[in-house]
Parts: sequence; C-alpha cells; structure tokens
Amino acid sequence: MDDSNSNYIYNCSIYQNGKGIIAGLSNNIKIYNTVIKNNNNHGVDLTHTANGELINCHIISNIGEGIRAYYSPYTTIFNCRIILNERNGIYLEHSHHNYITKCNISNNQYCNIIGDSYSGYNGIHECKISKCKINYAGIKLSSDNNNISNCQIFDNDVGIHILGDNNKIYHNNFIDNSLQAYDKGDNIWDNGYPSGGNYWSDFDEPSEGAYDNNSDGIVDSPYYIPGGNNVDRYPLMHPISYPPSFVYVNDDYNSSTLGWGYDHFNKIQDGINAVAEGGTVYILNGTYHENVIVNKSINLLGENKETTIINGEGWATLHIIVNDTYVANLSITNENGFGIYIESANNMIRNCNIHDTFYNGTSIWGDNNTIINC
Repeated sequence: MDDSNSNYIYNCSIYQNGKGIIAGLSNNIKIYNTVIKNNNNHGVDLTHTANGELINCHIISNIGEGIRAYYSPYTTIFNCRIILNERNGIYLEHSHHNYITKCNISNNQYCNIIGDSYSGYNGIHECKISKCKINYAGIKLSSDNNNISNCQIFDNDVGIHILGDNNKIYHNNFIDNSLQAYDKGDNIWDNGYPSGGNYWSDFDEPSEGAYDNNSDGIVDSPYYIPGGNNVDRYPLMHPISYPPSFVYVNDDYNSSTLGWGYDHFNKIQDGINAVAEGGTVYILNGTYHENVIVNKSINLLGENKETTIINGEGWATLHIIVNDTYVANLSITNENGFGIYIESANNMIRNCNIHDTFYNGTSIWGDNNTIINC
C-alpha cells in the first residue's frame, strides 16, 4: 500500500513473502485479526504512515522486525502477540505518539521494543515483555518523554535500558531480569507517594534491604537504578496486579490523588470492589460513614483500631457474606443497626472496637468464625 488511505485488512494469514505488509505514505491503515508470520523481511513495515491500527494480530517468526514504524506517528498496537522475530519485536524510528497496549512481546532476537532517539511521546501500557536474548533489553529507548506503566517485564537479559530523558516508568513489575534496569538519562521511576513506583523482585524482602515498617505497601528506602543517578523513590512491596492485590482507602483522597480509581479510594466499598480476590484493603485513619458489604475473600485492615472508624448508618456496618475474610484494627459503630453481621464461615475478626450499636455488636450466622481481642 503506497500513497493510499483508509485501507482495511481483516482476518487474513500473510506468510512466506518478502515483507508481510508494507504501507508507505498512507494513513488510517487498519489491520485486525491477522496472522503475519514466516516472512523474509519485516512482518509489518510502516513508512511515513500515520494513524494506523494493529489490533488482535499475531506477528511471528519474521526474518526482520516484527513491526517497523519509520516516520509513522499515532499508531495503535493493541492486544497483539509479537514473538520469535529475528530482529526486534517493535522498532520505532523517528516515530512519536504511538501507543502499545496489552501486547505480549517476547522471544525476539534483539530487543522486544526499541525506540531511537527521535521517537518520543510513546506509551507502553499493560504489556508482557519477556525473554529477550542475551545482551539485549526487553525495552530499549533512546528518546525522551515516553511513558511505560502497568507492564510485566520479566526474564530478559536487561529489563529496560534507557538513554533518553524525562521518561516516566511506574507501576511495572520487574521480575527475574538478569539486570532489572539500566538508565543513563534523567528519568522518573515512580508516580509519587502514595501511588508508588515499580515492583522489583530483587528488592521485596528484608534480606534484600526492603522493609515496610508502616505497612503502606511501599518499601521504606529507594531502589537505585544502575547507569546514572536515577532512583525509584517508592518501590512497591507487592507486585502490581490486575485487579490490584493491595488497595488503599483514605477519606482525604480525591480525583487528584495519584492512583485514584485504581488502587486509591476514599470509600471502603469502592476499595473492596476494586481489589483482587484474596487481596488487601488497607484503610488509613479517618471516619467513614458507610455500610460495607464484604462480598469477596479479602483482608480488611485498619491503620489503628482507635482512629480508623466505620460509622454505619443502616442495617449493618460490616456485612460479611463470603468465607475466609480477615478483618483487623477497626472501630465499628452503628446507632441504627448491627456492628458486624456475618453470614458465612471461616472468618476472623481481630483487634477491633465494636461499640455503640443499636442491635448486637456482632451477629453470626455461620460456622468456624473467630473473634479475638475485640
């Protein structure tokens, strides 16, 4: 496709050609649900092509790059599998404002994603980046002003190698890379406090120098990035997960709070709704006027049982309807109903103040529930 616009490729298999797909001087190219494999050069070659879309594609075992974008901005690459190509998975040359989201990019011969020094303002989000070859990086960027977040970056020789400046890298999991990251520029490796930075598998337990004395989910000391003077000021104790496994609630949080709507909320119920099954909702000191339904097996932890207060205004302040919930360090009151109402089994309520309720402080309809130090 040369000098042609608004072309669509759907549900195709493109294999054993010179290049799989070539688009030059073309805009608004849409490639959906297509397998592009075993071609003798690049799988997809975009040159001076803007506003393209590659969605739900499999780009596998091509001799050149999996995807090459040359002077090609505003391309969306979404939910693609880009593996086993004999050069880079994605190569951005002079290409800006491209968005790579929810892709699995692994086992490419060189880097899984590489951007040259003229390829800034790109976004890489919610991708799995793994298993690049020896001496290469999962992601290598020589440019400025890129954003990398919510990615799983694992089992690479180097997780991320950055040479540019003013890039922002946060809420990623760096797991078992030979060298987790290398940065010779001036970049940002966290999203501030309390949102936090990245999870580092070599810095998540005391034997590695990682302590979380205030249980806020953030290591009390920074993680130093080799190569220059960059640090992740707020490394995470726990891996980022989707949904999150650790959620914070503070009645002072609002829409300007970093992490708002993902793992930071001002309502306990919103935190419960967002957290993963088996995860933790950590409630900071404050008074919360709400009735809470615990409808998944979680840990519901207050900061302090004297100053973390749930004041219910209806039938039950805390209504537990699932098994295997752990509740601790809360003050629970309700002038109009029950404090805690349990309709399930194998729950534990520990170190809570349950007081000033209209009905029973605790009512239990289930087996093997435990209440300690309340």
